[in-house]
Amino acid sequence: MWIRIVAVAALLAVIASAQDPSGGITAIGTFFNPRFAEENTDGYTVQLWKQGELVFGLLSVEALSGDGPVGTLTNIKFEERSGKLSFDAKLSTGMRLMANNSQQASRDLYRFRGAIAKDTLAGTMTHSDVLDTAAGETSVKIRLTRQPTGILPDSKTYAAWKSAADELLRLRGPKWQ
Repeated sequence: MWIRIVAVAALLAVIASAQDPSGGITAIGTFFNPRFAEENTDGYTVQLWKQGELVFGLLSVEALSGDGPVGTLTNIKFEERSGKLSFDAKLSTGMRLMANNSQQASRDLYRFRGAIAKDTLAGTMTHSDVLDTAAGETSVKIRLTRQPTGILPDSKTYAAWKSAADELLRLRGPKWQ
């Protein structure tokens, strides 16, 4: 019984340290490919950080002009030893004309499955718009290179990162939940 209590306490300590908003974070990296690098593909920026076992980040899709939309990475799975990475992200990349002639922000869902190896993030990016199910999904192979800077500057704590990310998402984030 004593061993079980100690094991549960140790597990709770690990969970608490991974979710401690004042604890330090480490940048895994910023990975980028400009829109013009590959024909018929969007430009993507993926920025990843880690705090304990918690991995979090942002996806930006490059716009033709100006700052592109940004979304928080969700459902992140990262195996540090192998480099395998997968995540989802919700963005709003434009407006859609609805059947009643009104306009609504798109509901773009991006899914990435791939890996990080040295200075490269490579894999398959799948995109769909929840408002346009008839269009289906499109998948493209992407190869992003590590860059020195990203969408957000590196933060020292998760709380500082979250504050900066929330402000960025307020301006350029998805218009749907």
